[in-house]
Amino acid sequence: LGLAVGLATGWLDGTRARVVATLVQSVVDLVVALPALLVGLLVAAVLGPGLVPAVLAIVVLGWAPFARLAHRLTVAARAEDW
Repeated sequence: LGLAVGLATGWLDGTRARVVATLVQSVVDLVVALPALLVGLLVAAVLGPGLVPAVLAIVVLGWAPFARLAHRLTVAARAEDW
């Protein structure tokens, strides 16, 4: 789930205007900078214990590296001479 969200976000980020790219990359930087344990505890505190909150915590933290990779690959592909 994190892979799908990250790839879609990174691809859209790489194909859209500079303002959108800057905004999305700022959000990605914020998510990467957050400590994983604190976000996991926050999600568990808000949603309670269970499988669904655990999956949501993983998705919230897991999509950002995939978004960065997809963004870089999209920008590189757009720069190629086709």
